[in-house]
Amino acid sequence: MNKFYLIFFLLVPFISVAQSSADGLSQDRKEQQVVDSPSSVVIEEDFKLIPNPVTDGYVTLKLANSRFFKYASVYDVLGKEVLIIKNVNSPVDISSLKAGVYIIAVTEIGKTSTRKLVIK
Repeated sequence: MNKFYLIFFLLVPFISVAQSSADGLSQDRKEQQVVDSPSSVVIEEDFKLIPNPVTDGYVTLKLANSRFFKYASVYDVLGKEVLIIKNVNSPVDISSLKAGVYIIAVTEIGKTSTRKLVIK
């Protein structure tokens, strides 16, 4: 009986170490599943502003799919709409805007995306 207790006390630390290692592996697998989930992967951007920052008074909107474009609005830092853009096929004249940081919101069928626009 004493040998049984001795073996038991000698094996318990190894069993708990093996259990914690297995828990660590399952935690790593859970984290990997979260990272690899399709919803966490960004496939493509909605639109790009070229150039950004703007130095010459013109900016071009490059959309992933211009078929769904409705309009774009430029807002100042106070949230006031300062410019509406109806056409994305040509460079947009923004020379009337003062130097600073603006938010541009592109509205497409079913969604609106925003980016920061810097004018120097």
